[in-house]
Amino acid sequence: MSVCPDRIVDYLERSEGRAAAMLSGLVRIPTVNPYSGDRRPSGEAAGQAFAAKRMKELGGQTRFISVPSDVYSRAGMIGPRDREWQGRSCLVGRFVFGSGGRKIVLNAHMDTIGVDGYRGDPFDGRIEDGVIYGRGSSDCKSGVIAGLLAIEALQKTGAGLDCEILFETVVDEECNGGGAGTLACCFDGVLGDYCIVLDGDAKMVYPGCQGICTADIVVEGRAGHGSLGGVSAIEKMLVVKDAVDRLVAERAESRPGALVNIGVMRAGTAPWTVADHGYLSANVNYTYDEARESEAAGRGFSGAQVRERLEALVAEAAATDDWLRERPPVLVWMKDVPPFRMSDAGNQAECERLLSITSDAYARSWGRPPAVKELPAWGDAAHLARIGRMPTVGMGAGEAGTAHTFSEHNRAENVTRTAAATAIAVLELAK
Repeated sequence: MSVCPDRIVDYLERSEGRAAAMLSGLVRIPTVNPYSGDRRPSGEAAGQAFAAKRMKELGGQTRFISVPSDVYSRAGMIGPRDREWQGRSCLVGRFVFGSGGRKIVLNAHMDTIGVDGYRGDPFDGRIEDGVIYGRGSSDCKSGVIAGLLAIEALQKTGAGLDCEILFETVVDEECNGGGAGTLACCFDGVLGDYCIVLDGDAKMVYPGCQGICTADIVVEGRAGHGSLGGVSAIEKMLVVKDAVDRLVAERAESRPGALVNIGVMRAGTAPWTVADHGYLSANVNYTYDEARESEAAGRGFSGAQVRERLEALVAEAAATDDWLRERPPVLVWMKDVPPFRMSDAGNQAECERLLSITSDAYARSWGRPPAVKELPAWGDAAHLARIGRMPTVGMGAGEAGTAHTFSEHNRAENVTRTAAATAIAVLELAK
């Protein structure tokens, strides 16, 4: 007997209250990335234990995958240095339907950004009129719950389905993580015929994403009594900021949509002391075409060209300042995570099939077609396509505009509709 997609939609529509409760339960478990900048970040371990329990209840075989210390060099990319991985394993649940068959990978990340400064309790997980509040409710614990519900719906409503689902909940996607957890899963052999990433906004299917490189810039001043003077690192940071602002203006004209964001700028310790150090950190988004241009120039598929442009602008700005000319700013690239397109997986026909099926599945779930467009950010889908060589598409369960905000929230409907779309897509992909 074949499975009717309408039965899946109906089952998950009736599960909306339970979906809200499940998401609330996971939100109440802190999974803040250890490198979020918070004073006491929790790490992801407790959230992974929650997911493992749920997977086992669904009959899944679970195992944990450690992140190797050389994960970024193995991937041939710039990534954060000296990160610790103890207690930060990825989780993979294996679910076999029927006699097996095609392998389909589902991916969602367990870590969240920081909560220091969040308005209210970031972990209360309160539910009001089907809206769940708290850190991770949108990005990306909604994807974790949607994946679990999709598997449950296939079990409860399906018959005659032959496939294998590998559901990975990974660490270190956020906070300059660069997707270390997903890379670890790829290197460990968690691969399939197709991959669906459950991260991003609901009602959107993305077959590609931008790349991002992150610059850390440090300047030196000379400390002194605030009433007597010195060389203020704050003033010297403004020289550096002017250089970054030039890049912002250039890219607004030449690469609209590939944004530059100064996320951190700090200097000094107290008003009675002249600041002797300054720090600026900025994300620079870049396009797939720019990565191809860098590759053609022998610099690898990366943001090498935009990195070189920022380096040149900072050097030019420093040359106009007597102090910085003698003590130039130190610019270090924290990461460079490349963009992707579905074609990176190498099998165009299978990529087109995946995009068509996931788009149709979303339409069946929501009653209208999704927006199909490039993700205007970066996500783990890039590694799954480029390193894992899997036809990969992203379709999240988040509420648009709430990720990374200090009032993050999500609607239960986003979770159940994405779960239905995922289950219907698996149903069709398994054929």
